[in-house]
Amino acid sequence: MEESVTAQIVDGRAMGAQIKAELRADIEKYKQMQGRAPGLAVVRAGGDAASGVYSKAILRVAEEVGLAARIEQLAARTTPDELRALLLHLNQDKETQGIIVQM
Repeated sequence: MEESVTAQIVDGRAMGAQIKAELRADIEKYKQMQGRAPGLAVVRAGGDAASGVYSKAILRVAEEVGLAARIEQLAARTTPDELRALLLHLNQDKETQGIIVQM
């Protein structure tokens, strides 16, 4: 017995615009309550070109929705202990509410 699968076409641009609008509204509420934008740290280890492009895209979208985002660049030869120390520091930072690690 075969199952019939029906494809559903999704307008990705429209969906993305809706998600961004909702994020903007949520971030604006956060700003009003906290007096500042939520912060996002993008931790990059190494110099991979594709990772750099992705990091810049994250920063662009973060800016569009009102996040205070920044890149924390680590050397390619960063040790696990150095990465752990940075993550612990960012975790304690009152300006940082989210962390993305790219390796």
